[in-house]
Amino acid sequence: SCIILRGSYSHFLMNVWRDRVEYPELKRVLANFYMQYRPHAVLIEDKASGQSLIQELRAGVELPDYPKKIVMPVVAIEPEGSKLTRAIRVSPQFEAGRVWLPEVAPWLINYESELFGFPLSTNDDQVDSTSQYLDWAHSHSINIVSASTGRRASVDADNAGNGSVRRRSRNNFGGYT
Repeated sequence: SCIILRGSYSHFLMNVWRDRVEYPELKRVLANFYMQYRPHAVLIEDKASGQSLIQELRAGVELPDYPKKIVMPVVAIEPEGSKLTRAIRVSPQFEAGRVWLPEVAPWLINYESELFGFPLSTNDDQVDSTSQYLDWAHSHSINIVSASTGRRASVDADNAGNGSVRRRSRNNFGGYT
């Protein structure tokens, strides 16, 4: 999932990708997602295959059409409680209108179906990634709003120079409901 925080209150779900792929393909997809959206943090659950993924993404990922390794600002997430507990903990943010979904997106029907059917839906990974992000953003809101470590600038400098990547405007949230 790619979610953009605007200010300290509004969260815009920009994109969702879900698929079962081999590990090398997962790294490639994450690198492409990163290059498309340039998030300040890439959150990865620090369990099972996530542990290896965290290490490799921090070291850098090579893409065929990109001249150097893509280094991402990876944050290891250790979720607390069950998936249901985490979803309940962040549900007030949905109720308060702080989470925005696009009006139209190819993934939206599946996402909403899983979200509204949780915890009885067949899948729960999209709900879980969303709740982990919202929980992390809530607990780190002071850091997001008022502090800068310079890490983002160094990561952007590492990835500068790829003319084929178009950066999406950070203030273009038209089409969100």
